[in-house]
Order: sequence, then C-alpha cells, then structure tokens
Amino acid sequence: MRLVRISRWRLSAKRAAGVFAERLPAKKPGLDDLLALLDSRGVPKAVATATESRLAVAQLGGLDLLDRFSALATADEVVDGKPAPDLFLLAAQRLGVEPSGCLVLEDSEAGIVGAHRAGMRVYAVPDLKPPSPAIEAFAQGRFDSLAAVERRLRRLLRTVA
Repeated sequence: MRLVRISRWRLSAKRAAGVFAERLPAKKPGLDDLLALLDSRGVPKAVATATESRLAVAQLGGLDLLDRFSALATADEVVDGKPAPDLFLLAAQRLGVEPSGCLVLEDSEAGIVGAHRAGMRVYAVPDLKPPSPAIEAFAQGRFDSLAAVERRLRRLLRTVA
C-alpha cells in the first residue's frame, strides 16, 4: 500500500524538485555506495524524517533517491515527531518489519532517542553536530560517515559469506 503512495508522489516530486532546488541538501558522502550494497543484499530501506511529506518527497526526488527506498515516514504523518518513536515505528510498519529487526542510521540527537525508544538498534552518524555523550549512550555505536558504515558492512558481509 505504501509503495503505491510513493509512486503517486514520483511525478509531483519531479515537478516540486524544481521549486525546492535551492533547498536540496547535498548527498552525504558514501550514500550511493551504501545503498548499492544494501540493494545487492535485498535489504528493505525506509526514510523516517522530521521533514513534511511535500518537501521530503521533493528533496528525495530531486536527488534521485526516492526510488531507492521502499517506505517513507514523514513528520506530518504522525502525532509526535522525533524524539518520540512514532516516525520510526511507522517506517517499520510500512516495511513490514518488527522494530527490533531495524537498524537506524541517525544524524540527529532527537532521532537517536526516537529510534532507541522504538526498540531499534541505532547508530549515530553525525552531520553538523555530534551528539552529546548522554545522547550517544542511546546508540549502539557511532560512525563518522556513511562511507564508514558501508566499509564496515562490506567487511562484515565478507566474514559471513
């Protein structure tokens, strides 16, 4: 059901991308390689964002990322946003995965707390500001970049293959 909704957004995302082009964030280093690795293993992926649907779809579409995720959960779809667990629980539900089976890569303090409260394994991948030690304690670990996550996953997958 969620895939249908994302499909309907694709056309509007392409139109809206021009409107929001000046707001498009840069892709984080290592994102494309990480997504390719996860795709090669058939790992379902979701975005749980504190951004509203319209802008999230435009940004993901403008960066050619919308098709890379099976589900999207946005701030305007839940009563309580981050640091409440609602966004993460909605993303897991849309993926058809139990929260305990999810691994979250999170760049915000509120998101680290929210994913932890949802019962998910969360790793901090700081963007602009590193989490405080008190918040980082909610995470299972920390990576300096998505490229570091991809390298670590690739090494782990080699040992189990």
